[in-house]
Amino acid sequence: MIKPKAHPFWPEDRHHVISQAFHATVGLGFQDQGDGSGATAYDMRKKVMLAVTAPSRVLRHEYHQLEDCGGWHIVALRWGPLENIFYVDGKETYRTTYKDTPITNVPQKLFVGGARKTPKPLKKDAEHDAKYPPFYGWLEEAKLPDQLVVDSIRWYDEDPGERSAPVVTLALDSDPSGLVQGRPATFRVHVADKDGRPISVQLFAKGYLRAEATLDAADGAQAFMITNLFPGPNTLIATAVDDDGLVGLSAPLRVTVKPATASPVAPDGE
Repeated sequence: MIKPKAHPFWPEDRHHVISQAFHATVGLGFQDQGDGSGATAYDMRKKVMLAVTAPSRVLRHEYHQLEDCGGWHIVALRWGPLENIFYVDGKETYRTTYKDTPITNVPQKLFVGGARKTPKPLKKDAEHDAKYPPFYGWLEEAKLPDQLVVDSIRWYDEDPGERSAPVVTLALDSDPSGLVQGRPATFRVHVADKDGRPISVQLFAKGYLRAEATLDAADGAQAFMITNLFPGPNTLIATAVDDDGLVGLSAPLRVTVKPATASPVAPDGE
């Protein structure tokens, strides 16, 4: 008899739990991101975004065990430009930030539900379970009928009041189509904040953090000389955070990074 191995991210007791997950760069496959972690498919370990050399799909996932499953529960997500904070009944359960998860400024899909596809195989299989431990449980162990009732889904826009976010502009010193992989490229970020003080600035490519710095002046410029862009098309965005916690985003800047070519070898004697 083979005993199924425990998965490091799935609890032994999967009853009375709320599962919260964040999927980034969904269109890409799961693969080693080149940051030295040796991550494999469906690996949920947090990465150091600055070290990532190969964009891939990222999954962040947590279970929250409920002490009392009866009655109503409030499940919430605060989605910001640089972080995502998850809550259950007013308590933070976990968060992702730009330092360990790619960011995006495009609309997101929010899924709420309690049903999953029918597992394969339908019944317990020790050899299969040892390799692919099921996180959805088994049908023969289910207490049916069962149901998940959603009372309401509400969406709020944050109101900053009279405060305003920093105004951020991003520019490249050279030809956007002439960048070469591994060669330095200089990007200049200018930040202005009429009612606050910018304290930090970040630079992203394909949603992955490529550089960041602190700012000392209310109106200032920051130059980033970087070599860690990804091969092919890159969409860059700069962000700035002020002392009110507001985040300003630049317009996207699109560049193309060509592969580096080997230098020709001179014949002997030349």
